[in-house]
Amino acid sequence: TGIAVSPDSKKVLAGYQSMLALWDLDTRTVVHRLDECANGWYYKVAISPDGKIGASNGDSYSVRLFDLVAGKLIRIMSGHSQDLN
Repeated sequence: TGIAVSPDSKKVLAGYQSMLALWDLDTRTVVHRLDECANGWYYKVAISPDGKIGASNGDSYSVRLFDLVAGKLIRIMSGHSQDLN
């Protein structure tokens, strides 16, 4: 499980089990369900300093970048053979 708080402290990016979601802390609702990791669990997530881009990695040995405003996958960077730190 991975959790990252947005720079304005209004949103949380949470990777838990095989789901990645952006939560609104004021309303306690899911803003975007961003991805389902078919290859396992999410372990690490991060939010860019401007709060617009989210990053995740997990069992798939790849880094996924998301547009947190639009709720869309931007890019998958794969080819790693071990866990990423």
